[in-house]
Amino acid sequence: MLNYQKIQENDLSQTVGINVELKKSQYFQPAQLDGRWGKLIPLQTLESDSTLFRSMWRTVERESHKGIWTYLPYDEFVFQVQLEGALKSNFSLEHAQHYFVQVGHQAIGWVGLINIREKDKVAEIGNLYFSDQLRQTTAATEVIYLLLEECFRKGFRKIEWRCDDLNEASINAAVRFGFLYEGTLRQDRIVKGRNRNTACFSMLDEEWKRLSLAFQDWLKQENFTVERQQKRRLEEFMKQYPITERLDKENKARLMTSVN
Repeated sequence: MLNYQKIQENDLSQTVGINVELKKSQYFQPAQLDGRWGKLIPLQTLESDSTLFRSMWRTVERESHKGIWTYLPYDEFVFQVQLEGALKSNFSLEHAQHYFVQVGHQAIGWVGLINIREKDKVAEIGNLYFSDQLRQTTAATEVIYLLLEECFRKGFRKIEWRCDDLNEASINAAVRFGFLYEGTLRQDRIVKGRNRNTACFSMLDEEWKRLSLAFQDWLKQENFTVERQQKRRLEEFMKQYPITERLDKENKARLMTSVN
């Protein structure tokens, strides 16, 4: 039984959740996170005239998949000054931190840790732009692992993944990374003049203890050929570390619904 499933009775004979002991809350300070395939560079540590800023603009300028902007809350950046303004303003998001995804010497994407609730130790991985150079690469999976590991290491209890209910790519990614489907918020937002229903996924600190082992095994050098092709899929390693308390069949049902 996981902690979220445990209950107790209060003095009024009411059923309530268990007590949670937390250390004094501290503001989340992002740090550079280095992996074997890529790294995460905190946006707040960079100057707008830095090499990585210019590299990011070149990535955005050359983006071949125009549909990448469909489900993001902003349109494609046409001018460099537009991108710089969004980056400098933290995409106008409060309680958020953003990272550049760097592979080699190039910035080829960004990812945000948004809706950070320090008191509750909950945050969301979102506002994610993985360019055509980053999507479906080992580095893409590794940087998600690095961010999850950093969050849970710093005491977060829950990490969320939320996306447009019609964004099949994001839904598939959430499930592949081990997030559990929690439900859909109907008519949650108006984005670019369109209705958005929000699919909600989450991962708990207790679950990460096992899920992280699957990531680590998948990322091992012996799981890749000399051409950097994976030998075994991440999903196969996930099955080696099952979390029996979770209803993963809900994830499968959600995937079937999104495809049909």
